Amino acid sequence: VSIGFLETVPEPLLKLGGVLRCQCRIRHLQRLANCEVVRTENSEGRDGHYTIHLEEPMRGIMPGQMLVLYAANGLVCLGGGPITSRGPSLWEQNKMHKV
Repeated sequence: VSIGFLETVPEPLLKLGGVLRCQCRIRHLQRLANCEVVRTENSEGRDGHYTIHLEEPMRGIMPGQMLVLYAANGLVCLGGGPITSRGPSLWEQNKMHKV
């Protein structure tokens, strides 16, 4: 994810590998999900990209959707950006019952 922050970049994310615990939302009116944001490099080795680790799996995440980060139980919007790639789904990991 390439994130644009509304204020300054939070302190933990100032260096490569820095981690910020916060909450995120991908779909409008979806409940907030606890997550960790990790500052990473993109596939070309460029800094300024972030990997999001969700505390609980979430269905239907696709590149192009917008991810928004929140602090203070959703009272403060930190920023957001488009999802550029995703990890394997529960289906792809064989952790979901096949119908």
